[in-house]
Amino acid sequence: MRITFHAIIANRKQARLEWVDVSKINLINVSLIILLLLTSVSILTQPVLAQTQIPDLTIIDAWQNGDQIHYIIKNNGPGNISGVSVPVSFYNALFIDGNLVAQDHITSPLAAGQQLERIFNYEYQATPPSNTIRIIADYQQKYNQTDR
Repeated sequence: MRITFHAIIANRKQARLEWVDVSKINLINVSLIILLLLTSVSILTQPVLAQTQIPDLTIIDAWQNGDQIHYIIKNNGPGNISGVSVPVSFYNALFIDGNLVAQDHITSPLAAGQQLERIFNYEYQATPPSNTIRIIADYQQKYNQTDR
């Protein structure tokens, strides 16, 4: 006797086929095998959990005030950087003319939609004729983000 089970996985694109040849085993073992197979089918057909909501850190503004570079970082994603299980800790980087000149260590939580105004600990002196200033949020890519 052969028992065949079919189960469709939650995404309905894959099928799983389980079969057991029970011709040489006793009825108690058959019942146990059926129970185990039905248990595995129920696990396979559980709904898939929604993806974890993740942050999206973005520099939304930057300006010079005297010899300091100010900027605003915003969490545009649906997820929080909360520090609930692990303390918040990431770095934003300041590049001038392609050279890394400063990093700003952030230890404050950032909820979805929240923003922070920050200042780099760097004395900026403009050099003629111009400078290219670039600020990168989460420079070391500690947090998964929606745009990565």
